[in-house]
Amino acid sequence: GEPFVVQIPAWPPLTRPQFELASRRWPTSFHEDKQVTVALKGELFGPQQKAMMHMYMMAALTAAKAAKDLGMEAVGAVVVDPEKEQIIAVGHDCRGNHPLHHAVMVCIDLVAQSQGSGCYRFDSFTACSFTSPKINASNPEAGPRPYICTGYDLYVTREPCVMCSMALVHSRIGRVFYGSASADGALGTKFKIHSRKDLNHRFEVFRGVLSDQCEHLNRM
Repeated sequence: GEPFVVQIPAWPPLTRPQFELASRRWPTSFHEDKQVTVALKGELFGPQQKAMMHMYMMAALTAAKAAKDLGMEAVGAVVVDPEKEQIIAVGHDCRGNHPLHHAVMVCIDLVAQSQGSGCYRFDSFTACSFTSPKINASNPEAGPRPYICTGYDLYVTREPCVMCSMALVHSRIGRVFYGSASADGALGTKFKIHSRKDLNHRFEVFRGVLSDQCEHLNRM
């Protein structure tokens, strides 16, 4: 017969519906990614977790508005210890002070300051702050403080750029939640830096937390 064109899957199936679709074309091996299945059902986070996520993003939005009031980019970020439900650092865009001080870079440096390190001072920006991680002094086996952002979550109003995304790799962030996408974004929009197998650290990324409020900031 005459040759014809058919659509085929570009990637291996991760869920049962994807497997069933791929199997219509050719024999396919399948190992279900249960986390992806749960995420697609909207069941990855419970109501209490979503409420906490909204609270943390609201803190980032407040910081972003403070940056806007200072004549800088309206971008805010918050680093959280999810295990202790503790905000470790709150930062916003400070590029009026230094061209590399994007909100994410500020937050990472503030986390380092909370651990007795850090390179810069943000005392003149009242909305930028850090809190030392809670350490259980009564438990000698609790171990040392984490390496910068190990195990921490980042909430940021706008998708991080390449520089900030690589800084998140190097600081060993655990998860990133961002509100609005960016044309220069390096996580969901371009490059997918968080999932590159040629890098020595990977992390989960979620977008769309309070997206309407974050998008509104971009239009201010």
